[in-house]
Amino acid sequence: KACPDPVIPLTNNRKRLNKAILKMQPWSGNGTMVNLGAVWGWRLLSPGAPFTEGKPYETEGNRKAIIIMTDGVNFFSGVNRRCTQTNPRYSSQYTGYGYLSEGRLGGARNQFTAQARLNERLLTVCRNMRDLDILVFTIVFQLRDARTAAVFRNCATTPDRFFNSPRPEDLRAAFRAIGAELANLRVAR
Repeated sequence: KACPDPVIPLTNNRKRLNKAILKMQPWSGNGTMVNLGAVWGWRLLSPGAPFTEGKPYETEGNRKAIIIMTDGVNFFSGVNRRCTQTNPRYSSQYTGYGYLSEGRLGGARNQFTAQARLNERLLTVCRNMRDLDILVFTIVFQLRDARTAAVFRNCATTPDRFFNSPRPEDLRAAFRAIGAELANLRVAR
């Protein structure tokens, strides 16, 4: 349940990308675990398996960039009470970390601790990407959670690469600004 759309490896095939975008549908379940999405984005940029389309990190004239966006706080999705009453193990939906009750996320067994662990892991992923000279842009969209905004601000390569987008027009402006910066990098090289 709640499997996301498959990842498209790095490509310049605009038709393939547009087709994949048009097929995307919103889905719910498992919660929001931005660190897992960020890791998959990093894997796409990497020259190593499971995706090998990315150029080596030290390739002259090549700059890697990633955009990490969320519209929610990190959390495990719950399940209905009937399931929990039947088996307390099902205190959440199943995720990349198993069930919340299993404590596989650094021992976290409640939502508050889980959110803190997920935020810590996202910051670690971002720091590791920045250490490889990957430009990290972050966006929060229609989110009123100051803690998550702070995590995303700290995740970005620099504070000016963090975008708070409470309205759709702010989101469009964020992507325009990111596109302009990336285009300027390309021209400068």
